[in-house]
Formats: sequence, structure tokens, C-alpha cells
Amino acid sequence: WISHHYGLHEYEINKNNLYNYEINKKFEYVSCIRGNKLLLKSLKLNRTKLEESLLDNDGIGLGLFVFICLVHKYNVIYTDNYLYYQHIDEFNSNYIMINKRNNKYGLYVKETITKDNIETFKKNKWIVDSITKPLRSVGSYKVGEIKEICNIMNINIMKNETKSYTKNELYEKIKQHIM
Repeated sequence: WISHHYGLHEYEINKNNLYNYEINKKFEYVSCIRGNKLLLKSLKLNRTKLEESLLDNDGIGLGLFVFICLVHKYNVIYTDNYLYYQHIDEFNSNYIMINKRNNKYGLYVKETITKDNIETFKKNKWIVDSITKPLRSVGSYKVGEIKEICNIMNINIMKNETKSYTKNELYEKIKQHIM
């Protein structure tokens, strides 16, 4: 992130004093978090939890990374084997795409993503509204939606040849699959 956003030169200058540089950036982002309450609310992120994770942990979580990208005016796209999330502002022209495969994250910087590209990324994916909480409550889904998510995730929906699992059973299978 540092080499992309601030430039490779910034990283090279600070790599010998990386600990202090990282601490300073973390405190900078705490100020950003406190100054962007509306963005936090739109992303359904908790300010206190973000600050704690930022200051206490070595790395940063996906929700915090998306927040940082949006503060710096990047459109964000996240994909993994079965899930798709986007936060796109028509006024921003720079894109960052996070792609998770085999429990490893890749960061792809795309400056010219077209609507066709986005549609390709979405194809055969479960489109979610929240990156931090992709699965809503069971009552907010119709049976057909649950079955569609199961199909995307390659979860068997049939108990036996003639009977399918109930909505709640399928929901639990999805829940177990994403955890």
C-alpha cells in the first residue's frame, strides 16, 4: 500500500526505520478514522474496533484497508473464489482490486476499469453489501436467494434425491463455509 499510494521512493527512504514510520502512519490513520464518521457509518464499521485493531495488531483487517482506500479516493473492488464486493464512487477514477485466493491476498491497481470489466468480475459471484459482514440474517433472505448462494459456493442443497435442505440448514452451511 505504501509503495503504491505514496510511491516506491517513500518506502525506500523509510525501510530502515520502518517501525517508527509505521507507528506514525497508524496515528495518522486514527485521526482519519475520527474525522470520517459518515464513511464509517456507510461501511458499517465500528470506530473503536478499527482504532484498536490499527494500534494493537501488526497488520490491518480488510474493513480497515477498504476504509483507507476510500479515504484516499480509490474505488475498491474485492473478490475471492465466490464473493464480490465493490464500493465505487463515480467521481473517483482510480481503482484498487483486492483478490483473495488460497487464503492469500493480492492487490491489483487498475486505473481504467470499465463497466464490462466489473461485470466480468461479478460473473458467478455472490454480490455482498458489506465486506466485514457479508452474510445478513437468515430472515433477510428468500429461499431462492439462499439456494443461489449455495450454488455459487458449490454447497449441496439436496438432503437426498427427493428432498432439499431447509432454508435454515442451508444458511448454516453457508455460514460454516465462509468462516
